[in-house]
Amino acid sequence: MKKKRAPRLDRIHIVWSIVIVILVCFSGVAVWRLVRLLPKENARERLEGSIVRQGKWFAKNQTEEGDFVYERISASGEVKEGNNIVRQAGALYGLGQLYAHTKDPEVAATIEKGLGYFREITATMSAEASAITYNEVTNTNTTALLVLGLVEYLEVDEALQTTENLEYLVRLSNYLVSTQTSTGAYINTYKPTPSESDYNNGETMYALIRSYRLTRKQPYLLSVKRMANYAIFHYGPRDYNSSFFSWGMAGFAHLYQVEPDEKYWEFMRAYAVKYMVSRGNGYEQYLSGKTKEPIIPSASVFLEGVSHIAWIAKEKDVSFSNMLTRHTQRVLQHLLMYEINSPYGAFVSESDVVTGAVCATVGCETTRIDFLQHNMSAIILYFRFLSGSV
Repeated sequence: MKKKRAPRLDRIHIVWSIVIVILVCFSGVAVWRLVRLLPKENARERLEGSIVRQGKWFAKNQTEEGDFVYERISASGEVKEGNNIVRQAGALYGLGQLYAHTKDPEVAATIEKGLGYFREITATMSAEASAITYNEVTNTNTTALLVLGLVEYLEVDEALQTTENLEYLVRLSNYLVSTQTSTGAYINTYKPTPSESDYNNGETMYALIRSYRLTRKQPYLLSVKRMANYAIFHYGPRDYNSSFFSWGMAGFAHLYQVEPDEKYWEFMRAYAVKYMVSRGNGYEQYLSGKTKEPIIPSASVFLEGVSHIAWIAKEKDVSFSNMLTRHTQRVLQHLLMYEINSPYGAFVSESDVVTGAVCATVGCETTRIDFLQHNMSAIILYFRFLSGSV
């Protein structure tokens, strides 16, 4: 009797290959059908949802007087003692940006109540100037951030540009000009002795150029140009100055829009490179899995400066603008993890009062108003200047 010959090995391989291909195709179709049924929310929609929730946090955490609960424990929602009037003013800047973006009446009502609070603590400094004075202390950058909030709000609708509001804006802006020294820098506080601040130099420069673009008062533009020359001399040759960076770059970007001098662009470009070397490349390495050093919540602060530079770079150097825009996109997406009780967040609280808030630390022990403001501002500036550009 003849023995049956075993099937050839290559025929077996062919059969199994066909079976595997059929199974892969079937699985692919099944996955495709499943994905079609899943809710679709793109990156822009996730960021939009985040700033809306942050705006609602400000509305429900506004006090009867009009300022905001400064800091809470994330897990319980318990209020921590302390306050910072500069950051309170900064919150109105962020809300002004949000109102410009959404036209939400609830945001407008929150701003109006906040402005009422600041009008109550506005002191007359001279016949033509007023400033915010809190607990007998007058910090220039408190007034600067309030000017920014006012400009953002008033630019939305000419109906808001009442005589009362414009006069208030002008008096506050006049005070900012009065603090400028012969060097071009601004004095942030006069007690116990006059002292300069890198933060305030950027904040006041930015506030005055924004005020100029609304009021067209020449002294504001002249003041900003003096500060720009000082910044190029004082900050240019030095290493990256993180305190001046974001506010200063915002000021330079708007100044360039008014007077497109090449030296302003070169300064911004050089500072963008300094930022990438100092911080941005580290963020990129983390996002690529090459380092375990986490991106901290305050990264949003620096993205505000990056977005302003990328905005100007759109006409000066498109590839450079695209690189900065992609970087901003990637980091903003990652920072969604720090929003509390968010669909995309990594931190959950038992207290609804912190829903929409942003962690102040990597471990999210507390949440504070300035982290919300900077996060919200970074997203809105990305939408305003860069979204859809790459």
